Amino acid sequence: MTYHIEPIPRSLMAAFVAAHHYAVRVPPHCLLSLGCFAGSDLVGVASWGYGVRPRHTIQRLFPSLTTSDYYELNRLCMLDSEPRNGESHFLRLCREYISEREPGRVVLFSWADGMRGNATKDWKPCLHLTERILTLPIAPSVRERIEGDVKSLRDNINAAQCFFCKRNSADGAAAVVVNMYGDVSETRTLSGTKVSWRQVPVRVPRCPLCKAAHRRASGWPWAGGGIGAVAGLMVGAAVGAAGGAAGKSSDSVCCGVFVGVVVLGAIGLAVGSAVGRSQLPAGVAPADRASGYSAVKELEGQGWHVGGKPPGVS
Repeated sequence: MTYHIEPIPRSLMAAFVAAHHYAVRVPPHCLLSLGCFAGSDLVGVASWGYGVRPRHTIQRLFPSLTTSDYYELNRLCMLDSEPRNGESHFLRLCREYISEREPGRVVLFSWADGMRGNATKDWKPCLHLTERILTLPIAPSVRERIEGDVKSLRDNINAAQCFFCKRNSADGAAAVVVNMYGDVSETRTLSGTKVSWRQVPVRVPRCPLCKAAHRRASGWPWAGGGIGAVAGLMVGAAVGAAGGAAGKSSDSVCCGVFVGVVVLGAIGLAVGSAVGRSQLPAGVAPADRASGYSAVKELEGQGWHVGGKPPGVS
């Protein structure tokens, strides 16, 4: 896979992290947001900036340097669908980009995240223990860092919970994918107008039980529409037969059959949808509520839209 990188808005980077990174949130000191693209699709993001103590951090490592001499990698996130070593290729492109445009940044580094060792992803005990640390007499700089960890843990708890029932743990294999497009631009060419856009998939957390309930509910609209269409065909045929006996033209008869199929089919579809929703367990939101997920709403606030591509584009 061939990648290329471009600067992207911080809001887009933050929305991508919220949708695909285990830490969910982005640290405040982000100075450079880079996006990794495969063609026109955004497949990864990197946030470069500082930690909570910018000057102290670099001078503990290199006493002669200051904040203008380095970047810390705050967040790195790529889609799981990308090939192995995709992150390594992305970081190489970041290094080349920064070296070319900001040669004064002589040091690029990142800290390992100790919290990532929670293989069970049971964040509530971690939050309880971390909040207890804040009750101890600790230095202000340490307190600031611990408070940041508390925010990350709370975000992790929300991301690990099913968006639809708000009760069960989410399963990555059950997630609902909401495709979104944005950064739409038009370029005039000799053959006409070329429309370009970028696409970001947002994964909405869902549990296996809600996935199964949504699958059962999704069959009702089609069943209702099919029954309605058959009923419309039968009614239309009966009306047509009566019309034929009364000497009406075949066009009138065919029109009556068509209207019957469309009208009763639409009614059946609506009734089936209502029945499907009523079959969902108590407290479970329908699958089409996925567009209300926070990461989707944040992107919509930045001018992005739900869908794979702009309307009218083939």
